[in-house]
Amino acid sequence: MDQDELEDQMLLTLLREHLMSVKESLGDLAQALNIPLDLLDGKSEAIVVFSILICVLCWLVKSQSFSKIHKYLLLNADGSLLMDSTVWEHQERNVVVCSVQGRRPTMEDRFILCSIPVVDGKSVKIASVLDGHGGQFAVDYVKKHFLANLTQKIKLLKALASQSLSNKEKLACLEKSRGDKIVTKPLLKFLKLSEADFKELCPKGKVQLEEMAKPKLSASAKKEPASNVSSGPIMSSRVKALEEVPTLKNHPIESVLTLNTSSPGLSKKKTSSSSACNSNAIIPKPKSNSKSNSRKPPMRRDLSELLLPEGQIAYDLLLKEEIAHVDIQLMQEGRKRFQIGGTTLLFSIMDQDQLWVANVGDSRGILVNTKGEVTPLSYDHKPCQEKEKKRIEENGGYVEMNGVWRVQGILATSRALGDFPLKDKNLITCEPDVMKFKLRGSNPSFAVLASDGLWDTHTNEGVAHYVRKRLKKGRSPKDVARSLVEDAMDKDSLDNITVLLMDLKKYV
Repeated sequence: MDQDELEDQMLLTLLREHLMSVKESLGDLAQALNIPLDLLDGKSEAIVVFSILICVLCWLVKSQSFSKIHKYLLLNADGSLLMDSTVWEHQERNVVVCSVQGRRPTMEDRFILCSIPVVDGKSVKIASVLDGHGGQFAVDYVKKHFLANLTQKIKLLKALASQSLSNKEKLACLEKSRGDKIVTKPLLKFLKLSEADFKELCPKGKVQLEEMAKPKLSASAKKEPASNVSSGPIMSSRVKALEEVPTLKNHPIESVLTLNTSSPGLSKKKTSSSSACNSNAIIPKPKSNSKSNSRKPPMRRDLSELLLPEGQIAYDLLLKEEIAHVDIQLMQEGRKRFQIGGTTLLFSIMDQDQLWVANVGDSRGILVNTKGEVTPLSYDHKPCQEKEKKRIEENGGYVEMNGVWRVQGILATSRALGDFPLKDKNLITCEPDVMKFKLRGSNPSFAVLASDGLWDTHTNEGVAHYVRKRLKKGRSPKDVARSLVEDAMDKDSLDNITVLLMDLKKYV
């Protein structure tokens, strides 16, 4: 045996020893997959081939190519996303949305596209992205009840502010909406009615000084069974805290909410960055006599306070009020079911050429004009921000790094709806930032609202450039939204991803 043959034999012997260790470690898995590991016992060619496969495997892991392979498992042969239980798309006029479960085991992103018909044949358009955490209960509750309450209030306010309706018709709308004949003195003043005029128009009506009615849970909410969701903790694949994940299977998405119609309920589920528990935290059930549980919803504003002199709605006040009330209701229902999760809320209202955006949490929106200039529609609420951190620490909490900065080492957003264990300690808040944008005259091109599954991998400017470049090439908004979701997955986003794209060129 010459020197070369001896070296070859020594190499094969070394490889054989290492691969025998691999064979032993594979055990039952190799048998289940019908891998012929016996070939390694004496054939040098098989040893070399198997060694090459091991090297390729190591390269794939090192280059993070598995995430890209996983992406293509969600695509059709032509590169389009598979339209199965993990992906949802919808288009309504100038707004398109693409929502994908992605690499998360469950789906908790939600979106809303809705047109609210109001008086004079006009409409108010709603577009929203919600990103739930700690289970599906909170995000589904907010989507259902917040929209229903807000829709009813917008219709009523538009009727009261209308120049085409008589006072008698306005009072009839008020009675239909509220279910009573009570009116406040400030509202009579807004309608330019005296009490005598009111009594003439509504003989059985009553006048009171201010709003006294407190919001009640809707009948549908009262009928919901207390045990319709079961939860179990699992560890997310993302660098996030332990999270509560409902064990119910996914249901088809309800991508569009249209008024006066019913469609299959959406039961998307997702573990998220904003968890309300971790592996070391034990959250006791709240006691019925605890001070935090006795918190009452804030007094309702008088309807006249939500109407501006020129007849427009003060959406900033309206949104803050409705968010505060649905948050109280959500926490009350969450305690009954011991659902400790919560949700972010990025909510936009388009009324004529005015765009109002309310934000709670770390979903985000941007507005891009025809020159490609980017204007933020919202700012993330993160525990590491100086203002947020100061508020948390002043209330006895702390901010800790656990993959990302978190409240109490748990929640990756400093504001959310729900999350009653942290809300009871005043460590997080549902107070929204509300911003107003006048579209006409500002040369808007498009707006993007998205959950943090997109913003984990993209900057504001990066998204603006990506969308603008493809729209200029003539691609449809639907294709661009889908492509942006794919790009986030290609860049290894590990979260659910929802992208809502609004075409605003008609305001140029």
